[in-house]
Amino acid sequence: MRVFSWIVATTWLFGCELSSKDTAGKNDPTDADADTDSDTDSDTDTDTDTDTDTDTDSDTDADDTGEPPPDPDGTMDFDILITSYSGAWRAGEPVETATYTDESGESMSWGHDFSLLFIDSVDYRLTGGEDPTYYCKLTYDVYMSIAYDMSEISPWPGWDDAGWDFYTSGGFRDIEGNCLDISSAMGWSDINVVNYMSWGHVLGPMDDADFKSSLEEAYSDYEDWIENAGIQWIMVTTAAGDVLYPLNYFFSYEIDEAGVVVGSEPTEGTADATELPDGLIITRNHFGLVFTTPEDPGEDTGGTTDEPE
Repeated sequence: MRVFSWIVATTWLFGCELSSKDTAGKNDPTDADADTDSDTDSDTDTDTDTDTDTDTDSDTDADDTGEPPPDPDGTMDFDILITSYSGAWRAGEPVETATYTDESGESMSWGHDFSLLFIDSVDYRLTGGEDPTYYCKLTYDVYMSIAYDMSEISPWPGWDDAGWDFYTSGGFRDIEGNCLDISSAMGWSDINVVNYMSWGHVLGPMDDADFKSSLEEAYSDYEDWIENAGIQWIMVTTAAGDVLYPLNYFFSYEIDEAGVVVGSEPTEGTADATELPDGLIITRNHFGLVFTTPEDPGEDTGGTTDEPE
């Protein structure tokens, strides 16, 4: 089996907001962030950076010089992998489709989707995530997933029976962006190699102290929503074996018997829940996996992992 051998760390995604590609809002399942304003960053002002002032830089003083940002370099320099997931559950069993109708009458639906977003973090940020030159996105239908044997992972970080091995080789659904350059950078024959790697995740309460602290440091409105969020642990096959990384947090939205999302507020108390909550699960990106290129792309270097930067 092909593996990732060049993962060197996890990193915050400040400056790499996913704009419309991320649908994990706190107060509305169609909003792209976890705050209470209408933009796609993680603060409570109305600009698109991650601080609380009204200029367009990423610090907290109002010193925007007005200088235009540099132009992207035209080359895909892949360095970060971001994952996301959505899917509805009831009594520990998957609900094939969840639907939601917003106040304007527009309807949305969610299956069980798992996506991998490979980005050039610098140029992705400079282009607002809109230029496909600087990303490659793969999406999979993971409704037919295989439950983990919890005895194989110790300590088990999630709720009982809330871990699944994704069937990506049979569930490939969509490809978008500059995936040819990703294949070249990773030394693969083509991007389809990713489909035959092991992927999966574990869902659990907000009980990892380091992850919780990083959220508190990152988001000014942390206290408003943290009790309603859980942790998504992503399983990645590396040269050292299968590794679980706490990359994302998630919210659950109540659904009725027909799979219809019945409100825009997340389920309360997910952080301390003792089992997987019933509802539509939508993840919110917090960490990404950082990659480095080995001297020999064909060499299995067996990457190491560090604490989040």
